[in-house]
Amino acid sequence: MGGSSSKPEEAPLKRILKNWKIFKTDVLKREKLKLYCNIAWPLYKLGNGEKWPENRSLNYNTILQLDLYCHKMGKWTEVPYIQAFMVLYRN
Repeated sequence: MGGSSSKPEEAPLKRILKNWKIFKTDVLKREKLKLYCNIAWPLYKLGNGEKWPENRSLNYNTILQLDLYCHKMGKWTEVPYIQAFMVLYRN
């Protein structure tokens, strides 16, 4: 409607996957990132009433609460994937 030419913001997960070469390491796997982002993380009960929305978050507090939760619960293999969202947030 109207003359607006603005496009909806691309989902953060899609942006990470689209720019995978920036994030690619021996540790990160695309399929694991999708699994965490869309299935596991939305189920976690994060602090401050935060909830991980499927496919995304570029909300600093949500990313921080997820990071704190994973550290507290000993989910060390998930931390590098969370850091990818933090890198995206900072850029």
